[in-house]
Amino acid sequence: MANSFSLDSFFNSLNRKIEPQVQSHLKDVYSSMSIALLSASIGGYIHLFTNILQGGILSSLVAIGFVIALYSTPDNGKNRSTRLWYLIGFAFASGL
Repeated sequence: MANSFSLDSFFNSLNRKIEPQVQSHLKDVYSSMSIALLSASIGGYIHLFTNILQGGILSSLVAIGFVIALYSTPDNGKNRSTRLWYLIGFAFASGL
């Protein structure tokens, strides 16, 4: 019976070179996801250990508002920082 997954093929695939455009795109994707995860973690910490902001219907509505703003703002290259702030706000509100 043939094994569909081989460790040799997996480790050989790690040595393949990735084009610079793909490297840049992956760097942007993983850095924005890391920032969003950090923001959600801060929101979760604030919810659990402080009485400043408590999660509830208001934080859910804020999260939905950020998602709508993120979806309705087109990515034209000039407003990437605005879209990143919308993502950070959504992640923070989701963490709450």
